[in-house]
Amino acid sequence: MQLDQALQHQHQPPIQVTRPLVSRDVLLATEPSSSQPIAASTFSGHSLQPCKLPPHGLGIGKSAKSVLLMGCEAARGGGADLGCRVVAVVGDARMRVVYAGTADGTVWAWDPAARAVVHELEGHTESIASGGLVLSADTRTLCSASTDATARVWDPVAGVCRHVLRGHTGGVTAVAMDSGGRMLCTGGADCSVHLWRLADGKCVRRLRGYSGDVSSVHLCANGALYTGCYDGTARVWDLSQMKCTQTLHNHSGGILCLVVSPQGSEVYTSSFDAAVLCWRVSDGRCVRKLSGHSGPVLAMVMSADGEMLFYGSSSQVLVWSISKGKRVATLNGHAGQIRVLRIARGGTVLLSGSDDSTVRVWNINLRVDDGACESSCLQVLRSHANSVECITTSTCGDAICSGSKDGNLHAWNLSLPSSWTLETHRTLPIKFKRVVRTWLLCVARKDCAAHLLSHQAFVLVVEIIKLIAIDCVAI
Repeated sequence: MQLDQALQHQHQPPIQVTRPLVSRDVLLATEPSSSQPIAASTFSGHSLQPCKLPPHGLGIGKSAKSVLLMGCEAARGGGADLGCRVVAVVGDARMRVVYAGTADGTVWAWDPAARAVVHELEGHTESIASGGLVLSADTRTLCSASTDATARVWDPVAGVCRHVLRGHTGGVTAVAMDSGGRMLCTGGADCSVHLWRLADGKCVRRLRGYSGDVSSVHLCANGALYTGCYDGTARVWDLSQMKCTQTLHNHSGGILCLVVSPQGSEVYTSSFDAAVLCWRVSDGRCVRKLSGHSGPVLAMVMSADGEMLFYGSSSQVLVWSISKGKRVATLNGHAGQIRVLRIARGGTVLLSGSDDSTVRVWNINLRVDDGACESSCLQVLRSHANSVECITTSTCGDAICSGSKDGNLHAWNLSLPSSWTLETHRTLPIKFKRVVRTWLLCVARKDCAAHLLSHQAFVLVVEIIKLIAIDCVAI
């Protein structure tokens, strides 16, 4: 979320307060008779005029001399406002079971065909990280990463936790598993990367040297580890020697996405500085800057053959030909920021999820003779009420699951490629039992405006005062 998008939250209508919340640090006021914000605690003794509560449930007054922490509970049906959004989703090759990670820290195992919960995996005390679920190829091991500074290794068949991976001192922000399901890599907000042995849950190595949150980790079959960091650098590690072989630095902002070519010879990175760069791993040089987009790229994916790179900027999806070294197509249709991109059917189908609450299914055909790209939108999947955050698909591409900020997981069955008619659409309602939210409490210096946002604060000039974890009462 960019600064201008974040500031828009201040203009949203207030949430109806239904009953008080209980915090570890403060006891909030009793239930008011009207839908007004309830003051949890006031820092300093200055007078303060509270503003309306944004949808995420916290507000801050316009005065920069003191901070008023607000708390409220949304009415039923507003699960996303309680932090109950679906932030990660993975499934087996045939989509017989789908695993959804949510912002209350729970991982749900669903049978989409039966529309039934197989397992409810509990243990995390804070949100599952965005994209923080990985499933082994044999579907016998599921790993989850959380902002509670832990990762967990699950037996997805039995529905039990095998190991709790402790070692990070900040939230776990990125996770990757090797192809054999033997090793797990986690990156954290503590500026470190940890390597774990999944057989016994032991940390075998800690990689340091970062000066920001680690945003991306990628384990390659050639024994290399690729990482992206909010300090603006990407690093290549030789795991056989446990040393950094290349540091890729040319961005002026934090790394948002990192994609590695199938051979591991090239790395593509996007950043808050709105640049998309191509790096040659052998010498660490930036060999190409991709063009045609405006604003930061929040989603990026490469075709299985390494021939096409897809990246989303604003409401457009751009298609870049690796061999031709140029943009060959622009996919228009979305009305909001592109949040997630997934490849299906070996690269002939692209799935895109957006802030406009839709998933679009694109047909992609790159002509070998002249390198031109033929593309068309085959289907628009509508039913989410908020931004689409994550997508997973079956190997054949006929089954799709999408997770959203609206707190719902939607399963889609697509018919034969000739017609692509939507046969069925199932909504998998998740009944959240609790909400644990971590907030950054910030106060502005001088006359700068400050805003409180869940898990990610885009403020002008701030000082971090304290981290407060709020446990909401059961719905």
